[in-house]
Amino acid sequence: MESNHGKGRYNILLAVVPVLILLVVVVLAQTYVVGKQPSQQLQMLGYNYGIGLSVTLSNPGSTQFDIQQVTYDGKLLVQGLIGGVLPQNAGNSSSAGLCNMPTSSLIFAAPGHWNLDTGGLCSATIPSGADPALYLGVPRIANSTHTLGIVTQVGNYTFTLESQ
Repeated sequence: MESNHGKGRYNILLAVVPVLILLVVVVLAQTYVVGKQPSQQLQMLGYNYGIGLSVTLSNPGSTQFDIQQVTYDGKLLVQGLIGGVLPQNAGNSSSAGLCNMPTSSLIFAAPGHWNLDTGGLCSATIPSGADPALYLGVPRIANSTHTLGIVTQVGNYTFTLESQ
């Protein structure tokens, strides 16, 4: 009788051990593969082909980062004006490290350039929780699809834009 009972235990182990190994592999894969993928730091909230092309970005992450390069349809754009319109009580721009610019200066990017309304910072730094506006000096071509590329120190991002 003991030999049949021993065979039953052996059969149960043969069925249970592969399932346990599979569960361990799935948990390790999620922890080490999925967990190590970079988080999406830069997001596009929306865009508008109005007077020019304006793109509202967002940094929902916990780390600030700098825009290092912007391309439109594979063509490198030149960095233009960086700054923002500040409230009157924001202080002197030279002492606070902030750039106060008229809205029209930022919105109308020169051809082949990109401007960034950071809300006041003088650099292309996107703080955590910020929603800056990127303005591109690019022509509007109706009924076409375009690619916006943004390179930062935390990653490269590509967004698809439809022009109506």
